Amino acid sequence: MCAVELLTLVGSKGLSADHVMIIGFDNQNMSWITKNAFFVAMTRARKSLHLITALGSGGSQRPHAYLDRLPSENTEFYKYKKSNRQKQLLRDKTEFIQYLESLQQTRSNHRRSN
Repeated sequence: MCAVELLTLVGSKGLSADHVMIIGFDNQNMSWITKNAFFVAMTRARKSLHLITALGSGGSQRPHAYLDRLPSENTEFYKYKKSNRQKQLLRDKTEFIQYLESLQQTRSNHRRSN
C-alpha cells in the first residue's frame, strides 16, 4: 500500500482513506465536476477531508460554490502564509470568505499599481 495515492475525483469511487485532500477546490479547476462526483470524492475520507485552493493560480477567482453546501458545524477554516509558514484557524466560513476577498482586493490593487 502507498503512503500517498493520487487519484482523480471520479477515480476515487469505491475507495476510502483516513485522510483525503482535494486540491484545486476553486471555480476554475472544479468547473467541470458534478455535484455527485464531488460528493463521492468527499465521502472517501474516514477521518479528515482537506479542500485546498490557491486563488489566482490558473485563473481561479474564488472557492467553488460547493463550499456553500458544506455544513458549518463540521468545518474548520484556516489561512496559511507561505512567507512565514504560519497557519491560523479562522472563526467560521464568513471570516474565511472575508479573508479571501481581502486577498483578491490586495491582488487587484497590486496589478493596478504595476
